[in-house]
Amino acid sequence: MFHSARALLYAKSLREHSHYCLVAAIRTLYVDTKIIPVHILEGFQQAKTLREEVDYYHRWSQASCEKLIKLTEEFLEIAKTTVLSKKK
Repeated sequence: MFHSARALLYAKSLREHSHYCLVAAIRTLYVDTKIIPVHILEGFQQAKTLREEVDYYHRWSQASCEKLIKLTEEFLEIAKTTVLSKKK
């Protein structure tokens, strides 16, 4: 999800300086303009939290991972479509 979000910024000739900035930029450029549904951005934030939980506290659940995999696939497709449409 992180790299999909970065690709969306690169498509607008922008670059993030932190996860917080990346989320804020995606919200402003893509969620507020209805290109990306808000549940995708919420999933991106959940993925960051889950990664931190795993990395620092060794806590995770299979259900959380499976839910995020579905959101990640959806986000990747939106990002691909959006970036490729910019090239045309």
